[in-house]
Amino acid sequence: MGLMQNHNTITGTAKSHVTSDFVKILHQSITNGKRMASESMKKWASRDNTSHVPEFHSCLLLNISSCNYSSDSKTFIVTVYNPTAQLLTTFVRIPVQNFFHSVSDFAGNDMVTQMVPIPKQVKTIPGRVSSATMELVFLAENISPLGFQSFHVKRKNPIAKEPSNGPHPSINSLNVQTEFYHLSVDTQGRVHVYYTKGARDLHIKQYYNYYEGFEGSNAVAYQQSSGTHIFRPKQENSREVEKNITYQIYKGDLVEEIHLAINDWISQVIRMYDSKDIIEFDWLIGPIPVNDNVGKEIVSIFASNIQNNGKFYTDSNGREMIKRKLYKRPHYKLSLVEKVAGNYYPVTTKISIEDKRQMLRMSVMNDRSQGGSSLMPGKIELMVVVLIVQRRLLSDDGVGLDEPLNETAFGTGVVIKGKHTLVVGSLAEKDELVLREKVEFTSQPWIFFTPTSRTFHEWSQWFE
Repeated sequence: MGLMQNHNTITGTAKSHVTSDFVKILHQSITNGKRMASESMKKWASRDNTSHVPEFHSCLLLNISSCNYSSDSKTFIVTVYNPTAQLLTTFVRIPVQNFFHSVSDFAGNDMVTQMVPIPKQVKTIPGRVSSATMELVFLAENISPLGFQSFHVKRKNPIAKEPSNGPHPSINSLNVQTEFYHLSVDTQGRVHVYYTKGARDLHIKQYYNYYEGFEGSNAVAYQQSSGTHIFRPKQENSREVEKNITYQIYKGDLVEEIHLAINDWISQVIRMYDSKDIIEFDWLIGPIPVNDNVGKEIVSIFASNIQNNGKFYTDSNGREMIKRKLYKRPHYKLSLVEKVAGNYYPVTTKISIEDKRQMLRMSVMNDRSQGGSSLMPGKIELMVVVLIVQRRLLSDDGVGLDEPLNETAFGTGVVIKGKHTLVVGSLAEKDELVLREKVEFTSQPWIFFTPTSRTFHEWSQWFE
């Protein structure tokens, strides 16, 4: 925990070899934790002290849809553990091969499932080695606090073709809709979100831009380069990324998704689950091209018609929310030269804007520490950063590392994958809304996999 909270670990302000050592130590720690959790599950799930207790495996690469225990097994058990102190209902996504699968719950009931293809951009992530081409989706409901539920999964017939409404060569009437939101995508790859709950007229546009990193001699302040410690864009306005828009739509009983590729190095899945009033933006970025000798700092922008009057809120390391105001500091008069960088703040879990007139609040929750701001009315910017790789820049900032922020992996620039969750609600129900945001962020299960040759009936005789 101390290493995970280390300021260099969170922000990535360390030399490459130090970062690699951090990764090694964290991997060793989570592997040891995985081993202890498996031993606990073996004792917990067994109905008696049988000597035939199988292993409970964790997959550390589920974020890139890779798990050999599920994709390479014809029959396996999925155990969903709830580490929280409240009931947990969660959608489960399991990487599998191109086959239909049946899922039975702990009582033997057939579960409603949906098969969704893994995006091509995910399947071709450098270093990913997996036979999984699809994700099996089902809903695990009412898992007891500190409890678990097991699900028996069996491979069935091959899928003849991808269950999609695409792919489509051009964008005309691309849209998906739930009882809470209506989504569409325009010809420039901008995602349009219309909040349909109640009579409120809220329109949000989400898209990607980039800042060009400033390069200087570092001899004096105005020649400071953008680098590992310093965020200093060359211009005040972000630039549009190059675009070659393609997409696919997938609709089913559990989830509706738009798989959107902006270009060769930016893509995302926009996802809405049945009966959930949130939207997930599951993004994939990299390798950031630098063959033009320009360092780039990528931002995800959520632009809305919310009138927040230059005020926004960022979390204090996952705790209380701190009020921010453009070009202001609470305790002294500010003379700001760096108008972009000087209005960016750390965002560990959440950034929000509010409209007192419309009584609306919009929050974007992130899955890693990032920089964020609201530079224009109704707009939220989140610099697409990750724990290790933040941006891709070609000059050292002269602050101490003596190396540019230009990390590579598997012979190319680093590819990063993360998630932003959009939550919208009424200020009249702010307490409930804040609780919903907190539950959405903290209610994450631990999923175990157990390959088996047993039928459901045989498994249920021996195990919970």
